[in-house]
Amino acid sequence: MTDRRTLLAATAASAGLAVLGTAGVAAHNDPGYGYGPPGGAQSALDQLAIITRINSYGFDYDAGRIVAWATSMFTADVVLNKELAGNPIGQPIVGRDALIAYSTPTAAAWKKAGIQRRHSVASVRVLSLARSSATADCYMVITSTPPTLQTELATSGFYRFNLVKQRGAWLIKSYILGLDGIPGSPPGTVRNPNELYDA
Repeated sequence: MTDRRTLLAATAASAGLAVLGTAGVAAHNDPGYGYGPPGGAQSALDQLAIITRINSYGFDYDAGRIVAWATSMFTADVVLNKELAGNPIGQPIVGRDALIAYSTPTAAAWKKAGIQRRHSVASVRVLSLARSSATADCYMVITSTPPTLQTELATSGFYRFNLVKQRGAWLIKSYILGLDGIPGSPPGTVRNPNELYDA
């Protein structure tokens, strides 16, 4: 009979997720984790849940559903820090409500201009995993498609996440948005040089 771990590994492999087995977590950093060695069934489930959470990052955001995005992705006390070419920029955004307030006008401005933004993530890695906390990172690409339908690369970069497990769900507690270049601002808005208008 196929055991649970084998089934999980097969499921992850079919989804293209190389996260299970003993190499799945770079640092299994809590001796009291309680799930056995990395690659155990519960560890695998947590890794898969974390990666699924990160992979879903852009869907609600890019559809303009900012409240749904924020409530499904983040803890109430989430903190967002931003970097441009490796240098901190702007002030941290502290709290889910502040993140919603920051992101809502930008999403509305892109929509008004008829521009579709897409946040895509790739190469998600679970870097450390404990019973109720984890760290992960991934690459990100933002594309922008105006009414002319000529899609452009807005910027690239990375996300680095600290996650916690609350009531059985993995949520982002803090993260860094690291951009390689300036992603541009919606038409008709005045750019503040200390702000980046994507999250």
